[in-house]
This record gives sequence, structure tokens and C-alpha cells, in this order.
Amino acid sequence: GKINPEKKKEELAEVEEKAKNIADSQINTLAEANKRLEEAAKADQEAAKTEGKDKTDKKDKIKDMVRKDKYITLSQMAESLGISISGVAKSITRMQAQDEIVRHGADNGGYWEVLK
Repeated sequence: GKINPEKKKEELAEVEEKAKNIADSQINTLAEANKRLEEAAKADQEAAKTEGKDKTDKKDKIKDMVRKDKYITLSQMAESLGISISGVAKSITRMQAQDEIVRHGADNGGYWEVLK
């Protein structure tokens, strides 16, 4: 059982080559994962921008409806916007807190006024 140094060098070279390929593969996998994470983060940011814009659109639509009919009901607004009555109520509560809209009189028989 004599050891052949040339053969051992070849085997070592093969093992080193395999190790290098595995390391390269892992680096590529990490780079790909990082790229996907960055893309997902970007998509989240875009979605957040759109969500904010949708709220602004909703507020603007509510103001427009009130300007056209100050006696409009929450259910009429909800139907027009295609959202729930509680969704409209939530928006209006926010708008009232920011002094954008005010309710005069009773729930029944009162009216809305857009302030800004």
C-alpha cells in the first residue's frame, strides 16, 4: 500500500474544486434571496403609498358628495363608494378630528359641512 502523491494531489484538487463550487452556489443563493427581499420591501413601500392615496381619494370623494348634498347619509356614501357604512364612519371620524368636515344638528335631520 504505497501512497501515490500525484493521485493525492489530484484528489485534493477535486475536493477543493467541489468546495469552491458549493461556496459559489451558496453565495449566489444568498444574493438571489437578498434581491428578492429588496424587491419585496420595494413592493411594500409602493403598496403603502397607494394605500395612503386611496384614503385621500376616499376623503375627497366624501367631501364632493357632501358639497353636492349636505343631507347625504352614511349609507348613501357607503353605497356610492362601494364600502361599508363603518368604513365611511371611520373616514368621517378622522376627517372630523382634522377639522375637515363637521356635522350640524341631529343624526336624523342634521346636515354635513365641509370645512377644508
